[in-house]
Amino acid sequence: MIKTTFLLFPLSCSLGNTLRVTNVTVVQWPTLSNPVHPGVSATLQCSVLSDSEDKKCPGEHSVHWFGVRSDKSYPNIIYTDGNEQNECKKTSDTKKSCVYHLSKNFSSSDAGIYYCAVATCGEILFGDGTKLNIEGRHQARYRAQHVTGDKGIMRISFACLLLLSATVSSENDRYKKFKNQHINKEMIATQCNEVINNREINEHDKKCKQKNTFIREDANEVKGLCENLKTGDSIKSLQKFSIIVCELEEDSPIHPNCNYQSKEEVKSIEIACEGGFPVHYVKDIA
Repeated sequence: MIKTTFLLFPLSCSLGNTLRVTNVTVVQWPTLSNPVHPGVSATLQCSVLSDSEDKKCPGEHSVHWFGVRSDKSYPNIIYTDGNEQNECKKTSDTKKSCVYHLSKNFSSSDAGIYYCAVATCGEILFGDGTKLNIEGRHQARYRAQHVTGDKGIMRISFACLLLLSATVSSENDRYKKFKNQHINKEMIATQCNEVINNREINEHDKKCKQKNTFIREDANEVKGLCENLKTGDSIKSLQKFSIIVCELEEDSPIHPNCNYQSKEEVKSIEIACEGGFPVHYVKDIA
């Protein structure tokens, strides 16, 4: 198991084997797979160690996989959106670890080195890679070699460009999640149960959410707060918004039949932004 650490820079792409200070760690295994028969499923794994209470960059990581083929008669870069998450757990009071898998049926032309790429808060991080061997009569031909030197950097840099495009899409996905969870212009205070249950708003473990705040405003008005902000910044609004705060009742049934108490208020709000989009409701301000 090889451990690679990176220092995050805004809108950057951090390559494997780069020795820098870190606040996110990517661990990828196995580093060398057992020979795989063509057409048989194999699983690669990647874990991401990060701060458990990161208010500047909340939400899930976007995980992708890039493969650099060893057989040059095929297109060199393989991209697959293998974002199957197994579990997240706290490893300490301040750290959590999430495990992701890539499971697929590999063909003989898929031999090469596969990199786990993690997009979070405007940055992209690559693991050290897993060397995948495919069995068969041409096994030696397809046996992967490590990507080194300028060609290796060029290949992974190209992968960075591909993933930057994917990251823009995932940032929009986080904005959609924010809108689903926090924007409802027409909502009234008595609708907490209906809206939260219908929109399937819950904790990561599918338990009832303890508290959720809805902003009774047009989504574009809220999005406007994030204009000209750097990724990871949060902003406190000068204007006040009508909000509905839904808090879980103590004797509430389990998800999806959650029961909430509600209160309607007019307050300023603080939200975290990413790529010009609101992605996290931080708090309301009196």
